[in-house]
Amino acid sequence: MKYTTKENIEKHLGETITENIDLYIDSACRYIDDYTQREFQSGEEEIRYYDGNGKQELIIDPATEISKVEYSLDAINWAEIADDRWETAPYNKLPIRSIMLKWDVFYPIKRSVRITGKFGWNECPPKDIVFCATVLASIFYKGINPNEILNEKIGDYSVSYKDNDFKSVSIKNILDIYKKI
Repeated sequence: MKYTTKENIEKHLGETITENIDLYIDSACRYIDDYTQREFQSGEEEIRYYDGNGKQELIIDPATEISKVEYSLDAINWAEIADDRWETAPYNKLPIRSIMLKWDVFYPIKRSVRITGKFGWNECPPKDIVFCATVLASIFYKGINPNEILNEKIGDYSVSYKDNDFKSVSIKNILDIYKKI
């Protein structure tokens, strides 16, 4: 899943990039996914399992589409819940964050709910995630410039850098908003 493009990075840096930037983009996206424990672009349809909670509403991983909801009392025999017996929430907005049963509850049994769908934050990642990926990929591409070193100490090695545009934005503060708890 790529959250930014070569063009975004070129605009951010104000320069043309002639080499392959995909490695840096992939690294930035992987960093964002690992840090937040989320995926921001939905991919192929897949199956995910959840523990029942004894309530009508079950919180799920963000998804853009849910095609099937099933339950099992023994984790072996699965029964599909008819489409007219469940709905997704929030209404009219992506990503889908929960499944709500209309006339029943999700029995409090471990791994008793099986949901098939396209999981991810959205068809397109949020704009601030695109921004973070662009800045991170730019930093990875540029690396550390020796001219940016403010102080360096050799014994018990220590280094500090001059402020620059990249450090003026706290990427982690933005990503903390999306971090899965």
